[in-house]
Amino acid sequence: HARLGETLFDARYGDEAMDQFQIAIKMSEQDWTIMAGLANCYAGREEYSTAIDWELKTCAAIPPELEEFKYYYLQKVSNWRQELKDVEGAVETAKEAYLLQKGSLLAMNTYIGSLDAASRYEEIVEFAQSLQEGKSEKSGNSHLTDLLSVYHAVHGIIGNAAREAGKLDFMRQAIDTAIVSA
Repeated sequence: HARLGETLFDARYGDEAMDQFQIAIKMSEQDWTIMAGLANCYAGREEYSTAIDWELKTCAAIPPELEEFKYYYLQKVSNWRQELKDVEGAVETAKEAYLLQKGSLLAMNTYIGSLDAASRYEEIVEFAQSLQEGKSEKSGNSHLTDLLSVYHAVHGIIGNAAREAGKLDFMRQAIDTAIVSA
C-alpha cells in the first residue's frame, strides 16, 4: 500500500494516495516513510498543520543510522510553517535542519528564506558571512558561492538584507566571487 501511495502521489492523485498511506500506516505504525507520505498528502491538500504533525512524527521515527536525512524533512516543516504564517517556528525549524546538515545547499536556502520571511536582515548577513568563510568539499568554493550559484533567488534576499543592514559591500564582493567561480 505504501508503494502504491507513493506512485499515486507522484502521479498527482493525492486523495487516492492518502487512502493507500492510511491503510499502510495501520499495518506498520512506525514506518517513517509512510509517515512522510502522509505528510506530503496533507501538504498537497494545504492542510499544513496536519502535514507538520506527520512530518515531525517522521523525524522522530527515523532510525539513528539515517539521522542525517532528518534535515530534509525539517526543511519541509519550515516551509509549511511559513505557509501558516508561523515565521518564528519556521526559522527555528530551518535552523535545526541546517545544523543537522551544514553542507546542504537546500538547508542553507531554507534557513535564509525563513530568516527573510521573519525580516531578520542582520541574521541573514551574519549567516551569509559565515557561509562565505566555510568551504565546500565538493567544489572547493565557499558555501555562499555555491549557494548563490544554485539558488538565484538568494541573491535578492541577501542583497536586500545587506541593504537593510547597511552592508552592501559584503554582498557585492560575494556576488563578484560567485560570478568568477561560475
